[in-house]
Amino acid sequence: MATATRADFREGDRVAQGQVLVQLDTRDLTTAMRQARTARDSTQTALRLARANVERMRALHASGDVPRPQLDQAEAALAQAEAAAASGTAAVATVGVNLSYAQVVAPFDGVVALRLVEVGNLIAPGQPVAVIEDDTRLRIVAPVGTDLARQVVPDREVSVEIADARTSGKVESVVSSGDVRAPGLRMQVIVENADRAYRPGMVATLELPRDGNGSAAARIPRAAIFERGQLTGVFVVDERSEARLRWVVIGEDPGDTVRVLSGLRVGEQVAVAPDAQCLSDGRRVTAVPQ
Repeated sequence: MATATRADFREGDRVAQGQVLVQLDTRDLTTAMRQARTARDSTQTALRLARANVERMRALHASGDVPRPQLDQAEAALAQAEAAAASGTAAVATVGVNLSYAQVVAPFDGVVALRLVEVGNLIAPGQPVAVIEDDTRLRIVAPVGTDLARQVVPDREVSVEIADARTSGKVESVVSSGDVRAPGLRMQVIVENADRAYRPGMVATLELPRDGNGSAAARIPRAAIFERGQLTGVFVVDERSEARLRWVVIGEDPGDTVRVLSGLRVGEQVAVAPDAQCLSDGRRVTAVPQ
């Protein structure tokens, strides 16, 4: 934990890998490093003396001038000196590691999206100081219906429209929404952006293949739509007159009806209720004459 003494970057700046973004106050660590080095040098000196003393004692013992217990004592002192020297070296390395944390550097080339620190702020371990985006490759995340999810596989290329420009992307994965409150599927598509023609945050439109039972022509009342988080759902009426929850992808259509891009086939019926709270998965529904 230390105070930020320098933060030479702004939101929107392009930074290079290894570039110093934030410098923390290191006065206490610098003092600790001097102390650790002094202690290490002292233990190294003691180690050299202990080694020289053991060599001398061994020679004297070989000539019979020094008894064995005196040699054993000198060798024990050498072992203690070696341990102290190793501890001193480790202490210097530990302070050096802490000093390396005092500089926050960019982990890769990118653009600063958020600046989360100001000079004078107290920075704690693990506290984020900036958000950096690698804009050479972009990931598009979009909800996808079950019917379309069956037809897209990893590494398949799909057509992408971004800012009125058309390019291609490669399917990275189709995964769950990750939210138990709004279950469903998310498709992730990677778009190469080496020339940085597109920027993170732009809206993208994906064109996906669909089979002959596709739902592009299906239209339903807007009142049948409900949202949970970022997912859109409807209750489809099955052959037993029971409402079944289904996640769909809809178009951005004005008016009282919406176009269903995925998740619903032409001819299927959806439930519409004055109060959406009265609908639940598996509940029996009854058609009411208008």
